[in-house]
Amino acid sequence: MRYYTEIESDFFLPVNVKRRINHELDHCKLPKWFYEKYQDLINLIPRIEEMFKEFSLDRYCNSSNYGQYRKDYLENLLRIYKTAYLNISSHLNEDLTLLEMKNSIQCWGNILDFMFMIDDTLFEKEYFIYMMQLYNSALIDIGGIDGSLANNYLPDQWLLTSKGYLYNMQVTAHEAGSFYNYYSEKIEWFLARTESDIHSDSSTSEKIDPLPEFSDTSIILKCGYVKWNVLDLLLHFIDYYHFNYKVYDSKTITISTGMIELRQDLFRFLEKLELYTDSPKDSLRKAIKIANNKYLDILIRCCGVSKITSSPYKTIILVRSQLKKISVSIWKKDIMCVLFLL
Repeated sequence: MRYYTEIESDFFLPVNVKRRINHELDHCKLPKWFYEKYQDLINLIPRIEEMFKEFSLDRYCNSSNYGQYRKDYLENLLRIYKTAYLNISSHLNEDLTLLEMKNSIQCWGNILDFMFMIDDTLFEKEYFIYMMQLYNSALIDIGGIDGSLANNYLPDQWLLTSKGYLYNMQVTAHEAGSFYNYYSEKIEWFLARTESDIHSDSSTSEKIDPLPEFSDTSIILKCGYVKWNVLDLLLHFIDYYHFNYKVYDSKTITISTGMIELRQDLFRFLEKLELYTDSPKDSLRKAIKIANNKYLDILIRCCGVSKITSSPYKTIILVRSQLKKISVSIWKKDIMCVLFLL
């Protein structure tokens, strides 16, 4: 049994309120509690600066057998970083303005991430992830202090994907298009394909492809972050202003993995139609008719998705549909959908 804390309290994402705030930070100071909360981070930054001054690519490039092009690229990037960042203060104290503090934390967080990407022996992985989460938390707190960071509370409407990930049925602007739009696009694409394309064994034929960057959410969970380019495909108005190019915020990870997994559930359903039916398009049309053309019913009836009620106890509904099965003509080899009814 798994306990989902997300559905027991207000759940939010940090979003950008689109204000130009740098001019407001010039004379602002951070409260004392900030220095107490982030003492580990403040003490580490001078050490990061010393490590960065001495940082070299020689051992890394030689041991990793990188080609000359790759080595030249990294050396040029390192040179640019040293020129751009070594003049930024590494001594975080109460004399710094809010803007100076923000710039310093963002700078040295990026440097730490860059060095660890090149040489992952510099720190224990658990410690590195802890520090990056600390950097991220500090930038979020600064956003709360200067007023640039808004909490976008998500509605109390949740789905549970087939693999047990939470998906929030948000209709707010931070999602890059609603799932309905995504669903409609993929269904139209599937129905527009020719039968010869669907059953062709040619490696050049158009196959079900859930996008490489969405292929495995376990990678995100193992690393403890979402890459900005993946996040950019999923969310709008996430507050990149306060994040590094890898986002370590736990709420953002929860929402992102749920969105990816729900897409995966739809792709797996289409893939099974393709593998186990004689006429995948006719089978999909029958499933859509049974579900009254409601995308949520397709997810629940055919994709193994469950809906969590909005009752005080957040009960997960697993009530079987009155429909015992979809016609055998849809599934070969007695493979059947699990049907759920909202």
